[in-house]
Amino acid sequence: MGGCCNILFGLLDRVDDMMIFITYCFLVRIFEALGAAMISTSCYTFVAQIFPDNIGSVLGILEIFVGLGLSVGPAIGGLLYDWGGYGLPFYSLGVVMLITIPMNMYLLPSSDFENYSPPAVGTWKLIKLPPVIVVCAVIVVVSNTWGFLDPTLEPHLRE
Repeated sequence: MGGCCNILFGLLDRVDDMMIFITYCFLVRIFEALGAAMISTSCYTFVAQIFPDNIGSVLGILEIFVGLGLSVGPAIGGLLYDWGGYGLPFYSLGVVMLITIPMNMYLLPSSDFENYSPPAVGTWKLIKLPPVIVVCAVIVVVSNTWGFLDPTLEPHLRE
């Protein structure tokens, strides 16, 4: 769903009517958000099942790559925009997302979610682990940093 919505975003510049354009933007973004939520939820669930003894470390590694994607992604998207225009960043990401589906099916170990019973560890015990606390603190700080930069950076860049 996420890959297809990215490709659709690349096609939205071809819509001429403003009201239809705005409607399609909202619809595509809603479905893209649903796809992203499904990806995120399944990744964390899958990782917790595969690495039950190292949940804190593995979640930290996942967050490192999320941060790298948020940091490097706009630069790559800008390069793709310079090379191919509005649609190329969206087409590229959509195709990469769709290509990862068969790769994940082939490379990741199969899991038996129907017979899976979560470990008897409570949520509070997981949250109290020092690596998890550090990862949560980093997420809060980085999220706040982006939240402060987004509205204030544009006027400075305009100059």
